[in-house]
Amino acid sequence: MSQLGNWFFNTDESEQPGKGAYKRMINQSCIAAWGDCRGKGADEILKVPAAGERVFLFRAGFGMVATALFDNQEPHSRNTVFNEKGEYHRPVTDLLVLPETNILSFDNIQQNTGYNLPVRQILCRIHDDMAAKFMEDYFREHATEAK
Repeated sequence: MSQLGNWFFNTDESEQPGKGAYKRMINQSCIAAWGDCRGKGADEILKVPAAGERVFLFRAGFGMVATALFDNQEPHSRNTVFNEKGEYHRPVTDLLVLPETNILSFDNIQQNTGYNLPVRQILCRIHDDMAAKFMEDYFREHATEAK
């Protein structure tokens, strides 16, 4: 488990520009956000996690699809995930991806840990160490490394 911290990231699949965004993020080894992100701005939101902290990527309607570690690069402007104004990317490393047949669902996490995923958030810290450990262990057992 990351000694620094763990983060939840919503890949924004529920909005039209986000259709298929999780795949583009995985392919580009990044997380991406766009627009004002509830008044904070995508670049500011993506700056908060420290290098080495773990992020879990959530796909709406499915569950956790990938996990990775934040690298030490600042967010940079790029529009290859959403193709929207104000899009920023934050690179990640050590990316693990679950096969679509074995996605870690909201219900599975809740039943095993009692933790309710903050699915209405874009990026937020996970304060439940037991849930973070459960999710990381699940990925280590069921995921493959992204190429």
